Amino acid sequence: MPFNPARIPPFLAYVSFDASAEGDFDGATDIIKSFNVQSVVREAKGKFAITFTVAHPDGKFATLATAGSEDYSGSGASPRACGIYERSATGVKVVVERTDDSVNEDNSYINVFVAG
Repeated sequence: MPFNPARIPPFLAYVSFDASAEGDFDGATDIIKSFNVQSVVREAKGKFAITFTVAHPDGKFATLATAGSEDYSGSGASPRACGIYERSATGVKVVVERTDDSVNEDNSYINVFVAG
């Protein structure tokens, strides 16, 4: 089937933010770039609630999250895993954790993309 750009679902929302301030995280000033994101709230270490400005009609969408802050390939380093642990028409909740011990982390570059 030939490529048809009209069939690509639009982005509902995206956000990139710096959570390295940990307890001093400010969802207003620590956002690097966003679209259709009303707020980002740090609920606990490595856990963030993202609220959309305009809600999705039925809450059925695809989400991709990434995190990082340095090269995690060195000795004793552990890559980060991102997961969506709650989804609704009005937003998503994201957790960022180390892959070796599942400890939640506040990284300096967290990205969340929502399409559908």
